[in-house]
Amino acid sequence: MKHLLVLLLGIGFTQALIIAPEEALQQSFHAEGVIKKSMILTAKEHHLVQQTAQTKLHSKLFRLYRAEKEGRIIGWGILLTQKVRSKSTAILSMLDPQGGLLAVEIIAFNEPKEYLPSQRWLQQFHDRRAEQIDAISGATLSANSVMRCVKLSQAIWKVKVKQ
Repeated sequence: MKHLLVLLLGIGFTQALIIAPEEALQQSFHAEGVIKKSMILTAKEHHLVQQTAQTKLHSKLFRLYRAEKEGRIIGWGILLTQKVRSKSTAILSMLDPQGGLLAVEIIAFNEPKEYLPSQRWLQQFHDRRAEQIDAISGATLSANSVMRCVKLSQAIWKVKVKQ
């Protein structure tokens, strides 16, 4: 019985949630409402996203968020998960209505905290292209995961949302 209780308590702590995606979008966009939708890429879309981003997309499933204010779209969020070393991380790319990158937020991080990129490093993504981002020392795998998610998110937006 004691082991069952420990197991049940441990299940709730397997995802190290830092901030809810809806909360991150509301803070960034000052949105009145955030609508979320789970989406699946077709095989053709999956191939096109990988080709556009020039990186591998491990899952065809992603979550799309639409931030609205006064009845109009003011931004998008695309939530993807990536393995950093051996555990998953959830990364939210926040895009303007035209698909330009505005910000990046790490939503959940399951690796040791010392591998978590700092907020200062993440702020480099504000209104910049991935090629303009400086490297990070001590969290290279985390930084690479963030970069892949940003590229994939923008490619997904072009393939699935822009239409």
